[in-house]
Amino acid sequence: MESIKHIAVAHIKSDPDTVGSAYAYSTAMNMPYFVPDRTNPAVDMILNTYAIKKPVDIEKPLDNLKHIHLLDFHSSVSLHPLLKDAFIDTIIDHHIEGDLYAPNMVIDPIGATSTLVAELFPYDMPEDVAIMIGFGICDDTAGGVLHATERDINILKKVSHITGKDTSWFMEKLKEVYLNNFQVDSDTRTYTIGGYSITIGQFRAPGALSEEKIMRTVSEYIWSLSCDMCLYIVSDPEKGESLIVGKADNKDLLPLLGKLSGTHKLLSRKVDVLPYIKQQIEGDKDE
Repeated sequence: MESIKHIAVAHIKSDPDTVGSAYAYSTAMNMPYFVPDRTNPAVDMILNTYAIKKPVDIEKPLDNLKHIHLLDFHSSVSLHPLLKDAFIDTIIDHHIEGDLYAPNMVIDPIGATSTLVAELFPYDMPEDVAIMIGFGICDDTAGGVLHATERDINILKKVSHITGKDTSWFMEKLKEVYLNNFQVDSDTRTYTIGGYSITIGQFRAPGALSEEKIMRTVSEYIWSLSCDMCLYIVSDPEKGESLIVGKADNKDLLPLLGKLSGTHKLLSRKVDVLPYIKQQIEGDKDE
């Protein structure tokens, strides 16, 4: 640990997207990765079963750690306390809201950070990386159903080509581990999985789903959680109407661009971003 200068970091409420993107990024950059929290049962399953390269443990502040690379977050509340004094070198995230900035930033409001990292690979991903990416995208977008963009879907197709596993395979693995760790508080109508909770909204439109159907629907969508959120069932999807998930929408990108103007470089989502960052890392290692 004493020799580590660069490390890819997942947030303190690690989910499959932050772990998948951290794993893929750390592989591309030839650096270790750190997963501070593993209470999400899917994270534990993915790391134990599919991660060839295991995360490192950090038990004390690393005075020599010069650069951290944040994946799937740029919020100070999501940063592990032992890393609070480390220099943030790079941020790759699909959330617009945040209060941390870095010289290298890739911020793009799409379905999953894992998609961003996968897009930055100049060549085909190794199979273990593709599996981690697949879990990350499927978890954050419910297999391309929620908040997914065409780019997320395209990467899922690439993952399927590399691994021979389609989206339904990833979803079944996630469903199995989540349903085996599913807790329900009937009084508050709160459904909890691995530290994350979802509360069924009190607003119920005419023809809304029964409690039984809500339970089944939540079971099917709960892996898309990355933070507490409310799920409002306003109509029955079987009737061809919509299921609306109440989750904070991404804010306009312009305020972030305004904050960064003149003080930070906002890297565009292009294939040359990854080599650019890697060149900086190699230069630091040569110092």
